[in-house]
Amino acid sequence: MFIYLIVAFGPVLAIFFFLRAKDIYEKEPMKLLLIAAGVGMLSVIPVGIIEGLGRSIADVPSMSVRELAHMAFWEIAFVEETFKALAFFVVAYWNKHMNEPYDGIMYATSAALGFAAIENLMYVLMGGLGTGFIRAITAVPAHAMMGLLIGYFAGRAKFSKIPILKPFLIILGFTLAVLFHGTYDFIALWQVPFSGLLLVPLLILMLLTSLLLIKDAQKRSPFRAAYMLKQRLERLQRKRGSGIFSSAVFPPDKTSDAVDESPYLYASGGVEKLKDIPDNYLNGFEDVQPPDGESVDDSENT
Repeated sequence: MFIYLIVAFGPVLAIFFFLRAKDIYEKEPMKLLLIAAGVGMLSVIPVGIIEGLGRSIADVPSMSVRELAHMAFWEIAFVEETFKALAFFVVAYWNKHMNEPYDGIMYATSAALGFAAIENLMYVLMGGLGTGFIRAITAVPAHAMMGLLIGYFAGRAKFSKIPILKPFLIILGFTLAVLFHGTYDFIALWQVPFSGLLLVPLLILMLLTSLLLIKDAQKRSPFRAAYMLKQRLERLQRKRGSGIFSSAVFPPDKTSDAVDESPYLYASGGVEKLKDIPDNYLNGFEDVQPPDGESVDDSENT
């Protein structure tokens, strides 16, 4: 039984910690991520009830292409993505801890992976370890990537300065998730020889899209500039010896709803907001100059 749990939950945990490692600038509290995953797990119940009212997988061989498409896109993809999205929005979207675009990815994929964990366990128990190994590189990452689509666009929506774009971005993310999910299920259920091979380019496309969205969400973080500045100042400190800078830190109240607060730079001359720091502070070490009214005597550090 233990090996079944490893095969069922191993891919879920691997993807979760990969995405968490990408949350560079301000990691989310594990407790809230687990709550999102837990609600995602519970969403298996209403999904199972609703899908049970439709046609069974056993009916697939006798279905027409149109009937199969209806089942894949509407009865499965739309229903599952709806409840995974609800789990994310109920737990995290309005929470104060969701204070940067990447957080949408973290919470939405946590909910999706919670759903995938229970679904995967059921498939492994019914189909055996072979089914689990196949799903580890297909269905489980697919669920995560669909959740990522919802979370990325929801994160963009929450921090958009154009109100009219907010519902559009949320609907766009959900629609893309349903389309990818429906296409995946249609191919997986299609009773045509070697049709399953079409999942390979689809999964590659989804993976490349997900990696691009992760990178873009990271760049949009309000904490990114302070993080990068801190890294450069620390390297500059090591290069010059003691240097004039003590540290670069985030605002004291990182849980504030005001996500646009500028991080602060602590220098020997006092505290300045990052937005007031000259551009050349970020461009390279050779051009870095101390704040007005201060000087650096390199001879002290040689």
